[in-house]
Amino acid sequence: MSVKVAPLLDRLADGTRVGVVTMLGSLCPVTLGHTMSFVKARDIILGAPGVDRPAHLETFGEVLGYISLNGDRHVGAKLQQKGELHIDAGSRKHLVGLATADYPWMDLETDSGRTIHTLREGWPKLTFIEFVMNGADDVVKYQKYRGATKNQRFIVMGRPGYTDQVKQGMVDFKVDADAGYFILGPELPDISSSAVRNAFRTLADSLHPDVIQWCLLHGPYAPQAAVPAAATPAACAPVVAALALPQWMVHCRADDGVNSTSLRTRADPSRDYCSQDTVKNGVTVEVLEPRITVNGMVRVRLAGKQEGWLRQEVLHVALSQWMVHRRAADGVNCTALRTRADPSRDYCNQDLVNNGATVEVLEPRFAVNGLVRVRLVGKQEGWLRQEVLHLG
Repeated sequence: MSVKVAPLLDRLADGTRVGVVTMLGSLCPVTLGHTMSFVKARDIILGAPGVDRPAHLETFGEVLGYISLNGDRHVGAKLQQKGELHIDAGSRKHLVGLATADYPWMDLETDSGRTIHTLREGWPKLTFIEFVMNGADDVVKYQKYRGATKNQRFIVMGRPGYTDQVKQGMVDFKVDADAGYFILGPELPDISSSAVRNAFRTLADSLHPDVIQWCLLHGPYAPQAAVPAAATPAACAPVVAALALPQWMVHCRADDGVNSTSLRTRADPSRDYCSQDTVKNGVTVEVLEPRITVNGMVRVRLAGKQEGWLRQEVLHVALSQWMVHRRAADGVNCTALRTRADPSRDYCNQDLVNNGATVEVLEPRFAVNGLVRVRLVGKQEGWLRQEVLHLG
């Protein structure tokens, strides 16, 4: 059992229920859609503020998430039918590790179906309840709502074109939506691995590598490009973008006890290019090109102004505290907290956030429709427009 989740479980009182959300898939590659599904599932089970939850679902003190991967034979054969190459299992595991590094409650399940038993053996005084997570398309194809029981639970995230079919299937098979045995979550942006593979292939066929790099870093096509002011949620698909955080903390997860890493002189993980500069755990570095990785390496600047390359997996978000500053010509110096990720004023609540206020960004990698999920000092949670947040 990975020690990653141990600190979360060790602090729980005896008898606490722990939800265990599991998902088996190809994840070739893992996308923000996959990780966002786990985040939303966790919010539902824990009963996060403003989140719809089955009326009779038990109370849970913690929720863990585990991803297990289909083997190379299965994935290779599936993609070969489409005329595509696959990412090998070792690399897919590495990518899952990168995608879940900032979530202490998420991990990779190396032996599908075994983790729930290992958790029960390791923490016998806690009550673990598994929720198998599927996409709406998979649920519709195999009518999985038919098999939901108290001892075999499912949670499904909506997907455009399939959500209504899941709802109809629940009606047809008389599934009790309030029991908590089959949970239908919100409809999320359709960020599939297939679409990602197609995007990579299109880029490689259409652009010079240096042009691809420029477009990712600059201009209107950069990942953080905001939704145009004239666009409405109904007129355009939700935008999920990575926030460009320049300050990151180094943390080497090594079983050999090593708590430092070497700055490289070029983007090559080989030790042949290690410099004299050793970077210890806990050191904060500035990521110079936050959207570009080369050979799994990221270009950084140390406090002493030395520049070089570090392995991407040792970098973790260091700053969750952001300051609100609304740049407005109308003189208004505050902004409204929204109850959902929608820029419309229809979802503004009673909480006004003044310029200079510090907020905690809860999901620093995600922006939805140009809004970011935050927690105020008074513990209220909600959504703020991304452009009003600045490093505090």
